[in-house]
Amino acid sequence: MKNKTLDLIKDKNSDLEKAKAIYQWVQQNVHYVAFEDGMGGFIPREASDIFQKLYGDCKDMANLLNEMFRYAQLNSNLTWIGTRHKPYTYADVPTPQVDNHMITNVVIDGKSYFMDATDKFCPFPFPSTFIQGKEALIGKTEKEFKIEKIPEVESGRNKTTILMKLNLENSSIVGDVSVSVSGFKKELFIEPSFCL
Repeated sequence: MKNKTLDLIKDKNSDLEKAKAIYQWVQQNVHYVAFEDGMGGFIPREASDIFQKLYGDCKDMANLLNEMFRYAQLNSNLTWIGTRHKPYTYADVPTPQVDNHMITNVVIDGKSYFMDATDKFCPFPFPSTFIQGKEALIGKTEKEFKIEKIPEVESGRNKTTILMKLNLENSSIVGDVSVSVSGFKKELFIEPSFCL
């Protein structure tokens, strides 16, 4: 796992480029399998096991991403969060009932990024669609944590641009159309059946 991490970042010039390379490798090579049994519903499995098996649930993928970020000497921590299926804040319900998902928080140049590799088509460095605007519980140490709100991606970064050149010829419409899709619109276009 350490060797793979170092190989992924060897030609990267910035911490953001390193994070992107690691995130995209986990995102594309580790398969999300929802499996929760007993304490396995709360505690991630060993990152080295997930690296070998190339599958795991959200906690497993977050733990692998976290460990690889740390091998790259990035400031990274595991982060509990509730998806939009959980309408609570930590002030409302200060219990594990607030959370049903785990991601990885990485801080680069003083900016906090929330990485969720379970969404195979989420563009870097966007937070996945189902956690935006939610409170995240970032575990700093066994006794220290931080609650931070996940930012919402500006609408202008999620767009579809359509360019049409059409002519009417013998009662038929003839022409060329090009479509450019970016951000979450691209994610939905690539994988329309993706759903959590």
